[in-house]
Amino acid sequence: MPCQLGMLGKDSPNAWERFTVQYNGEAFHPNQFDVHQGKMCKGEPYTRDQCELANCNGWSGVTQQDCQDKCHNNEKPVGCQQDFQCVAAVFEAPNWCQLYSTCTEFHVDSNAVSIVKKPSPFFLQMVDGDETCRGSNGTESEPHPPEATLATALPLAIINLTNFSGLITTRNLSHMGMEHHFGNLGSDLQLLYDKVEGFYKALHEVMGEDAEVLCPRNNYIFIEHCLKIA
Repeated sequence: MPCQLGMLGKDSPNAWERFTVQYNGEAFHPNQFDVHQGKMCKGEPYTRDQCELANCNGWSGVTQQDCQDKCHNNEKPVGCQQDFQCVAAVFEAPNWCQLYSTCTEFHVDSNAVSIVKKPSPFFLQMVDGDETCRGSNGTESEPHPPEATLATALPLAIINLTNFSGLITTRNLSHMGMEHHFGNLGSDLQLLYDKVEGFYKALHEVMGEDAEVLCPRNNYIFIEHCLKIA
């Protein structure tokens, strides 16, 4: 494999000061794992730097539980420079450990055990603050125009829809931090509509009287169309 540094990373959504971005749960369970015997995550571990193998190449002399704990604690070898969120640990017999920032596919390796964090739903919700924003000196500034509010609401709605899609396709699994149980069309749709309500509110403010015709609320058929309009 050629010497190259990995470029994987994870950007967090930002919001303006007048909004609160709320997280319900996390993208992955912090301490619940699926264990895949005889399988190794595809891709390159972030605890191995092909340019600095002497200083950044996982850990030796560890147990499988040690390896899992290192993933749980997002550890990295002293010589590794890049910081990532650990999603999976791979333990290679008899005593080698590497950590991965992503693990969606495997290849067969009888000496390997892949220990992958279980996915957990999280939803982002934009909560309106005051209509006016305060500057650093405490004075009131002009309200944000509705187009600016929509610019914040749109990416949050896309994240929510992406998460909803993942959750409803794994409805037979338990999801930490969620009381909702998927499988009932009416309640599933109500949850869907709730997760895009802030987006629709912002969009309708921009569209005016055309909104109810072109982007009616509580109708999943129009959601993709309304995202394109936004």
